[in-house]
Amino acid sequence: MEEKNCFRTKNEQKIVDLFDICVVIPVQNNEKYLSEIFQGIENQSLLPREIMIVDSSSNNKMSYLINEWNGTIPIKYIKIDSAYPGDARNIGVEIAKREWIAFLDSATVPEHDWLERCVEIAIEKKADFVGGLILFEADTYFKKLLRATTYGCGPCGTLPGSIIKKEKFEKSGGFISSIRSSEDIEWIERIKSMGFKMDSAGNPIAKYYGLPGNLWLAIKKYYNFAMSTAQTEVLKGQKNIYMSVLLMLLTILTYKWNFYVAGWDKNSILYFPHITKIYLVSLVVLYVVFKGFLQPWNRKIKLGVFEKAYLFVIAILTTGLIYKWNLIFARFNVESVFYVPHITKIYVTSLLLLSIVFRGIIRPLRRNVGLSFIFPFKWVLIGLLGVTLDIVKAPGYIWGGILAFIGKTINKTA
Repeated sequence: MEEKNCFRTKNEQKIVDLFDICVVIPVQNNEKYLSEIFQGIENQSLLPREIMIVDSSSNNKMSYLINEWNGTIPIKYIKIDSAYPGDARNIGVEIAKREWIAFLDSATVPEHDWLERCVEIAIEKKADFVGGLILFEADTYFKKLLRATTYGCGPCGTLPGSIIKKEKFEKSGGFISSIRSSEDIEWIERIKSMGFKMDSAGNPIAKYYGLPGNLWLAIKKYYNFAMSTAQTEVLKGQKNIYMSVLLMLLTILTYKWNFYVAGWDKNSILYFPHITKIYLVSLVVLYVVFKGFLQPWNRKIKLGVFEKAYLFVIAILTTGLIYKWNLIFARFNVESVFYVPHITKIYVTSLLLLSIVFRGIIRPLRRNVGLSFIFPFKWVLIGLLGVTLDIVKAPGYIWGGILAFIGKTINKTA
């Protein structure tokens, strides 16, 4: 950045130097990287006016660390009862008296020119918000596998590392304080819909060190994330995918209910006459009740709806065809050339294998994970880990799809 400063006018340099910024950091029982974060802030080419720590930890380790820290930038320390990150950030911003707010978290270490680069973009683009761009670091074998199947090795846009005008933050209404995670994604989508002038850092400006260190911690994190996301209107695409899969499985179960559960015994209490017809009518009635009458002539319908419905029907029909293959084409004659033993198991196994290949090879390659790490064998572990996390997230995304369908998700407005 020193070379770039040589080309600034004195007035431009003065504007950058006079930027009034407070760095807000929520902390809860995770002070491992705070010394590195403080040092990273102290080494900024553009120094903030203060650091705001909002601590909801169950211990006093954070206060001890701050008391022992010998830095030049003033630190304001606020101790609160247990709170989610969004709530802690809201408190920090409310107390801060600066014109601009910069966000970090307790595991994100900034580059030395983080604030200067964000400020330059804010000035040049006249932006109200400049988004952070970070790299996810992995220092253990498990973390490297987890990074490969999730964020990858390329830069990712995040709330930590971003800056925003305080008055704009207040206008947005702040973060949803009642959910554990995904409040940052919801907030960014909300300010975008409000028409704020937004831009992002062109290159990574920080490194994140907080990936879960083992499988159990990863499962807990992604389960909690999915359940929190269920309460908001973010990640609608993923929720719709999970809901589509659930609908397919429910359709198959309904179709075969009387065969599997009642054994075609019409005297059984579990036998339901015309169950498939009842199921179909129920789906139509539910849609009419919650969504209103269909209007296919409405020109506001986005392109791609028909294509998605078409592929969805093909998936259902393909699953049904595979399931009934030996009955339709071979009449259960094991001597027939069309008879395929264990075809349903083969079909399900094929879907699982394709999922592992996608999560273990295709997706990591898209996210800049090196070939030397994926091959020859690690792709299997990466894929299995990815599929495991997808299964863990399923309850949350399905619940989110249900809440969205009945209009019960949180949609916070300013």
